[in-house]
Amino acid sequence: MPNLSALLRAVALAVTLSSAVVAFAADAPKPIPPTPREEAERALKKFTHAAGFKVELIAHEPDLKHPVAFSIDEKGRFFISESHRFPNHVRSVFSHLDWLDDDLASTTHASLTNYVMRRLGTNAPTPASKRVSEIIRLLEDRNGTGKPTHSSVFASGFDEPFTGTAEGVLAWNGNVWFTVAPDVWRLKDQAGKGVERKSLLHGFGVHLGYAGHELHSLRLGPDGKLYFSMGDRGFHVERDGRTLARADSGGVFRCNLDGSDPELLAWGLRNPMALSFDDRGNLFVCDNNADIGDRSRWLQIIEGADYGWRIGFQYMERVKLPSPWHAERLWHLPHPGQPAWHLPPLGHASAGPSGMTFNPGTGLSRRYDDHFFLADWRAATTGGILAFANRPKGATYEITEPTQLLWEMLVTDVQFGVEGGLYLSDWVQGWGGTGKGRLYRLFETNVVASALVQETKRLLGEGMGRRNLAELGQLLGHRDQRVRQNAQFALASQSAAVATLAEAATKGANLHARLHGIWGLGQQAVSEMPRAAVTQLLPLLTDPDAEIRTQTARVLGDARATQAYDGLVKLLTDPSQRVQLFAAQALGKHGRAAAVAPLFAMLAANTNHDAYLRHAGVFALTRLQDTNAVLAAATHTSPAVRMAALLTLRRWESPAVARFLSDADPLVITEAAIAINDQPIPAAFPELAALLQNPQLPTLAGKADEPARQALVRRVVNAHFRLGQPANAAAIAAFARNANATPEMRAEAVNALADWHTPPKTDRVIGLFRPAPDRSAADGANALRPALDELLLRSPDAVRIATAKAIAKFAITNAAPALHQVVADRALAAEVRVAALATLAAQNDAGLAAATRLLRTDPDAAVRIEATRLLTKLKPAEALPLLLGIVRRGTIPERQDALTLLPAAEGKPRPAPRLLIDHPLYQLNRRATGSETDRVVTDLLERLVAGKLEKELNLELIEVANGRQGNPVIKAQLEKYRATLPKNDHLAAWRESFYGGNAAAGKRTYYERIDVACQRCHKINGQGGEAGPDLTGIGSRATREYLLESILFPNRQIAKGYENATIVLNDGRNFAGIVQSETDAELVLNSPEDGLVKIKKSEIKSRDRTMSGMPEEFSFALSRQEVRNLVEYLASLK
Repeated sequence: MPNLSALLRAVALAVTLSSAVVAFAADAPKPIPPTPREEAERALKKFTHAAGFKVELIAHEPDLKHPVAFSIDEKGRFFISESHRFPNHVRSVFSHLDWLDDDLASTTHASLTNYVMRRLGTNAPTPASKRVSEIIRLLEDRNGTGKPTHSSVFASGFDEPFTGTAEGVLAWNGNVWFTVAPDVWRLKDQAGKGVERKSLLHGFGVHLGYAGHELHSLRLGPDGKLYFSMGDRGFHVERDGRTLARADSGGVFRCNLDGSDPELLAWGLRNPMALSFDDRGNLFVCDNNADIGDRSRWLQIIEGADYGWRIGFQYMERVKLPSPWHAERLWHLPHPGQPAWHLPPLGHASAGPSGMTFNPGTGLSRRYDDHFFLADWRAATTGGILAFANRPKGATYEITEPTQLLWEMLVTDVQFGVEGGLYLSDWVQGWGGTGKGRLYRLFETNVVASALVQETKRLLGEGMGRRNLAELGQLLGHRDQRVRQNAQFALASQSAAVATLAEAATKGANLHARLHGIWGLGQQAVSEMPRAAVTQLLPLLTDPDAEIRTQTARVLGDARATQAYDGLVKLLTDPSQRVQLFAAQALGKHGRAAAVAPLFAMLAANTNHDAYLRHAGVFALTRLQDTNAVLAAATHTSPAVRMAALLTLRRWESPAVARFLSDADPLVITEAAIAINDQPIPAAFPELAALLQNPQLPTLAGKADEPARQALVRRVVNAHFRLGQPANAAAIAAFARNANATPEMRAEAVNALADWHTPPKTDRVIGLFRPAPDRSAADGANALRPALDELLLRSPDAVRIATAKAIAKFAITNAAPALHQVVADRALAAEVRVAALATLAAQNDAGLAAATRLLRTDPDAAVRIEATRLLTKLKPAEALPLLLGIVRRGTIPERQDALTLLPAAEGKPRPAPRLLIDHPLYQLNRRATGSETDRVVTDLLERLVAGKLEKELNLELIEVANGRQGNPVIKAQLEKYRATLPKNDHLAAWRESFYGGNAAAGKRTYYERIDVACQRCHKINGQGGEAGPDLTGIGSRATREYLLESILFPNRQIAKGYENATIVLNDGRNFAGIVQSETDAELVLNSPEDGLVKIKKSEIKSRDRTMSGMPEEFSFALSRQEVRNLVEYLASLK
């Protein structure tokens, strides 16, 4: 923009000139840094895009910064949601995991504020605290150039301490709607008198949760309502006598444009940032994956649907018993045996969906008709825009294979503008704010210059207010969806327009005109003029076109038009399952119990095949409230009808769902157990718990290698756990002894007993905050005691280990003989024997010292190591010479452990007399008079300096030596060693972490540490995220030094194919693209614009590269041992 850019260039020039004077004096001239415009234009070269397109820069920093989302109004003005609070001024529970129970317990925004203020104490924000505001930026073209020429702040002041991140923005018809938790705002420019703002809805965000799981995606629906979404930070919203509240997941909402009549349309979502309508009035969302090896989900939003996500899943992932999200395959595509209570995805798309739009019909060539365009944000420059379409399948759709329309941009949002083409907001780089932000346009030259695009721009700019009914009726068939919708809304607001809308609905020039006619009549049918509109709609229930029947059923349902009942019942047998779906939902809104029987018939015919159609039946049954009919369906001959009745009872939270625990179909039994535990329905816990005595239960649970089939057993055991009586503990103990059950489920039973006296505050199955009732601490131990010998001595390894740990938790002392027997049994796995040994140690067993002495000759190194650790704790003086011997002669793992144990075994040395310390002979002969430990450490240091020490011992030796620098000989050897290290080495403090790690421990860090979340961005053997390089086989491609550097300093050397560089040569030429290869003298750049370019480094004037998407914070999150273990694991991936 000329005004701001000129100022910036002048400032940059002044700074450059002043710097040049200093540089001249030092005879070292510095290059002039590029201006923001130059930098943004150079970035154009690195973008890849589909053939036939061009990309142009529209705006850049400082005219916008940190764009999250944007909206383009009818006049072509850009309203940009800018986040200046993310990530440094919004909190995440991942930075305060000790707050997790408090966070999950919070159910309102007020309770969230209260607990965080209490936790912060003296660090809590005060009115005097510095505030940072989110911003709505306005970019507008005041000179008729077709591009913004003026930047201003449209609104700010969104800066309360617990305000979330700026997200959704929608500009339409002179109003601006804006979402920033906890509020949905409406703003309006008062023609020079400031911006009026009003909170329409309040109460979004009841947890800290994941930062960025906020309010998103403001959209206008075909019914004239406002639609938006919320992440799994939850919500508790009260308005107009309604309460919308869920603390367990995110959802999709709608309300009138003034915020009245708010509705929760769907829930069970994690972070649904990308929300869009197609031209059939279908609403779709791409819900972000959970960074735990799952994939983002493409979902059609159906009223009343639960899509399966619960916030507790994020925090409870375990290796052998993962959350139901994985174990029960909730995020997978539809498949037989999948739990029926949720709707599965229609497809998987994107690694980081952040914004989305649907092709309105103009602005791109016809090959992109009916396409969605999804911003795939990957925290690096490997993201971009995916293009794809839907194709009909059953009652809904399936997704076509996404293609990359534009790539190598960190796109946060994508929208169509009035000038034609797609507009994209670019975060530029990294996770945090860098002060940058850009807008680009992706377009086809021949299309944007077409008469159709120019006509669309004119129609949108002129508006609909002065057009007559006939003209508005004609515009209902326009190619552009925005024009059609605006014309529809203008007609729907006029009582005299019924005939015009009816004409379009029945005789429209094309399907679009007919649909908008129906939707317009639908708007009138729910307003003050329903009768005339309904009369016009009724005949369309028998229209030859299935889509007309579908949309007519939809709007007549919303209007609660009782006259439509007979026609809707007939549609339950329509050849189109899509028609059946909307007819069923419409009947549910009519409230006539007579619809139950035809709904059962529809469900029976579906045979549980289409989950979305089944949901429509359940939705209707839930609304109709015919309790007797639903209860009677428990004996229906159709498993599909019984399943639907069960799901209806679940939604009613009726204890009668327990009737289905004796069903002939194992899937129905499992579904009933899921309903009782997960909903929950406490009154049905006793019936669920009684299944533990069913001899067929292990068979119903499935095989051990099929964790999804263990859903039933987990919930039956959990029912006993939550009931919490002595008989329940005894039942769990009996099941733990059941040889027909899988080892994992038997171990889970023992683990439940181990938690008996200190139950977690979160549910053991779904991770939600549900403190268990009080119970006697002794009941768990009493139930376990009679089974100890069998569980320890005659059970699978998983059960033995769980039992040993439970004995330690309960402090059961009479198990010592069996534990000693386990420890002495060399045929058992090391993990089992170590667990038993650890329990004996926890009990200070009298025979432990003797046992550890015997185990020093055990053939298993893991057992020897654990025995040595315990002997050091019990008898340090006895252990010291043993440790010194191990340091000299043991295996590498044993020597590492012995070095670590030396300080504890030696204890605090007695200081020598001051007179002796000061004597010169003492200083000269300290090595001779020092401890045996000092002499061993000194010998090892000498070998280290000479390059003769096993490299796997470096870390332990250096750490022990650092603690013994009071010995001048050791201190001198350390200094000699440090002198051998490379100078100015950024890895100096970490070089000892190259070798000697524990690969198994590193694997646990990779998969289980949620504060590190490696698999969020990286994939191994097909599992994990896509934002970073695939690590499959990385150990055969990369050195350990490279692995260590990539973990700690990811920007030093970005992986091949992920470094995006902009190169300026001495002669002024510039290139941008992916660095393919690099040597000391040359680099090879793969440029989308210039192809493969070889560049001599001596000719490079400047090199600017984007930052890695991986944060440089792991040096604070991980210890040196943990980093070494992670390196070892990655190096093992050959």
